[in-house]
Amino acid sequence: MVLNLDRLVLLGAKGGPAIRPGGPWPSSSLLEIGGRAIVVDCGLGVTRALTDAGLSLK
Repeated sequence: MVLNLDRLVLLGAKGGPAIRPGGPWPSSSLLEIGGRAIVVDCGLGVTRALTDAGLSLK
């Protein structure tokens, strides 16, 4: 059996500019495919969301 580890992670899915404490983060996505990580639409809060998704920032 071949295990496919490709995935799309929604790091934030909020529209609009208002940021409220504890609220959703502006939109950004992480595409992991073929062992590579590609961040799409990198906005405010994306570094926190990346670490929440289990990625190392090193």
